[in-house]
Amino acid sequence: MGDFDAILNKYGASLSSADLLYTELFHLGEHFIQCTGEYRRTVNDEFLGNPMIYINDQANYKGKMKRYILLEDTLLDQLHEAKQQPSNLINTISYYGRKKDKEHADRCFGLIFDIDSIDEKALNNFLYGMSNNIYPCPNYLVISKSGKGMHLYYTFEEPVRLFPKIKVQLKELKYTLIRQLWNPHTSNEKNIQYQSYDQSFMVAGTYETMKVYKFQQAPWSVEGLSEY
Repeated sequence: MGDFDAILNKYGASLSSADLLYTELFHLGEHFIQCTGEYRRTVNDEFLGNPMIYINDQANYKGKMKRYILLEDTLLDQLHEAKQQPSNLINTISYYGRKKDKEHADRCFGLIFDIDSIDEKALNNFLYGMSNNIYPCPNYLVISKSGKGMHLYYTFEEPVRLFPKIKVQLKELKYTLIRQLWNPHTSNEKNIQYQSYDQSFMVAGTYETMKVYKFQQAPWSVEGLSEY
């Protein structure tokens, strides 16, 4: 992991925190998701969705994954609790109501890419390509639990409303970028894993080995990522 630190520092990444990652990802404080006890006061008020998390709470649910709704004013505290459990899964989508499916999706706050089987050479290749504008620069990079994979977080400058045609376009965008980001130079795994824009991942920082790094990259627009 020390070698990873040196390589990331060379390309301008600094050690950060999961709290800052999720604060920026979900635009906490800008009120794109519901707060505790919030409801529509008039018919003209906009409906707001909420991110959701699945937690493997062995003590209370015998190892089964249970779904929790995340609220803007308590989201970070909820994530701190989730990180204490054996496993947890969260994505970058907010949902209306209690159903975590594409039909109830409200907004997309960013895209996460998972690249497996990396080593110092593969990481350096990715960052070198990033610095030469071959790959888009992530806002955050998280080293996975095993230390042999990385999650790239691209946060949106404004959450994207998930209208039907937008969902199709986001899926196509992510698949295209996966083919760009995951290649023989950036991964030792030949079999590329394709995941949709709503794929869930373990909460950053759940394990000590899951270090969070921040790049001084402004949030992205869909159009900006599409240029790649």
